[in-house]
Amino acid sequence: MAEKHLLEIKNLKKSYAEKTILDDLSFNIDFHEVVTVIGASGSGKSTLLKCINLLEQIDDGEIYLQGEDIVDPSINKDKVRSEIGVVFQAYNLFPHLTVLDNVTLGLRHIKKIKKSEADITGKKLLSKIGLEEFADSYPDRLSGGQQQRVAIIRAIATNPKLLLLDEITSALDPKLVKDVLGLVSDLKNDGVTVLMSTHEMSFAKNVSNKVIFLHNGKIKEQGTPEEIFDHPKTQELKEFLTNE
Repeated sequence: MAEKHLLEIKNLKKSYAEKTILDDLSFNIDFHEVVTVIGASGSGKSTLLKCINLLEQIDDGEIYLQGEDIVDPSINKDKVRSEIGVVFQAYNLFPHLTVLDNVTLGLRHIKKIKKSEADITGKKLLSKIGLEEFADSYPDRLSGGQQQRVAIIRAIATNPKLLLLDEITSALDPKLVKDVLGLVSDLKNDGVTVLMSTHEMSFAKNVSNKVIFLHNGKIKEQGTPEEIFDHPKTQELKEFLTNE
């Protein structure tokens, strides 16, 4: 398959018991795009990201990462995951490791880079988000927003092909959201390819190249931010935006 898209999803289906969570989803993400998935809680956003990172086994469909079928049973899942950075709602920093060791974990254990070299990269990343002074501190010294920013730079430290962000501001105090969203904007400017789910509609409108609206596990609409937010076509999207 030609590497036309960085990520290509075809007819993706996922169910739990009798309940269909993802119902025949198809969409593409091109290199250096930020694509945002919106929808009510329970619409399938988190499950979609878990399927792409191979944390959930799909029932049917295809997922291609840079032309490679990553749901092929013979695929090396750990290798695929090493090419996809993920940040979930909870920060998931290791409390027994320093901030710097958290950031460099993937560099040392996945990329097999020497600790001295990994630390140089880690300190540069911490400096980028203004947290270099906390390099030798433990995560409990940081605010929630600071921990989430550390989690994001940990995810990009290994230079993944794709960054998945799952409602990364949902657990944060509103005062802390701005800094985290600012970091995502910086990543877009740096050319990082991002697929994220969010309830921050104004942010999604400003930062996204494409927006996908999920409703009951189906893609009801997808298009540019202007098309989705300013000219919604379906009643479901109109009602969702009104409620948000």
